[in-house]
Amino acid sequence: MLGGNFLSKIVLNQRGKLSDNTAITIGVFDGVHLGHKYLINKLIQNKNTSKLSCGIVTFDPHPIQILRPDLNFKCLQSLEGRVRRLEQTGIDFISVVKFDHLLSQLTAQDFLKELKEQLNFQLLVVGEDFRLGKNQEGDIAQLSTISNELEFSIQKIPLQSDSKAKFSSSQIREFITNGNIDKANRILGTSFTIDGMVESGEKRGRQLGFPTINLSLSPDLIIPKKGVYASVTKIDGDEYKSIVNVGTRPTFGVDKILAESHLFDYNGNAYDKEVTISLLEFIREEIQFNNKDQLINQINHDVKTVKRLLN
Repeated sequence: MLGGNFLSKIVLNQRGKLSDNTAITIGVFDGVHLGHKYLINKLIQNKNTSKLSCGIVTFDPHPIQILRPDLNFKCLQSLEGRVRRLEQTGIDFISVVKFDHLLSQLTAQDFLKELKEQLNFQLLVVGEDFRLGKNQEGDIAQLSTISNELEFSIQKIPLQSDSKAKFSSSQIREFITNGNIDKANRILGTSFTIDGMVESGEKRGRQLGFPTINLSLSPDLIIPKKGVYASVTKIDGDEYKSIVNVGTRPTFGVDKILAESHLFDYNGNAYDKEVTISLLEFIREEIQFNNKDQLINQINHDVKTVKRLLN
């Protein structure tokens, strides 16, 4: 058993508070895609029908990053981004549990017993393929037995998909790394984003006639396929159509991976500001050009392509 409170962080959504009677769901919810949202909506329905406070128990870091460090696993979004997205669903509270090797050794029953003591949940809403506990031993059948002992109910939600793909975070990761950003966005139900603070660059884009804002990509998060994308960039609450290059700028012999966004119709100073770049469509792969003139000609062509797409 774990000693002390293993809910390392509780974020209370301003829409409601943790009450004595709660319904919860448990999972990582990386990306907060359409399948996640469907399950969460089913959870929230209990708020209206059974007068239960509804919450999400999630984990950080991702269990795979602890259990299989050899895989160099990358998440779709930061914890902060995930919590923001989860709060937008209308949930009452979010409990973030620190996942470590000690926690990974808990059986499903021990984990749920401690969770029951702390959140006093009466209902657990999970997907039909949900598993919990050491070695993922706690499948739906075992959880049903545990629920009788700990006195809570289980609501099983069928997996969601469309005619083209199952709604899963792993499928989204595959699409993003392969440049199928439109397919990833379809499952996400929104655009995949790159978030960060604008940093000072070498102003090569400005010298070429296409000033850019530059963002470093987090080594802990999924990196999209290198290349050029149609995008929308949000600064100070305003959105601007844009074209973004994700890559290392091979023409200039640079190794660091950046997201360089050229905003249409923006003349402000974005340095040290937090921005969000939404990737909409993959245009082309990264190319190493023989000279600057070739690069400028290609950028002009790319800009025309993106403007045509976004208009």
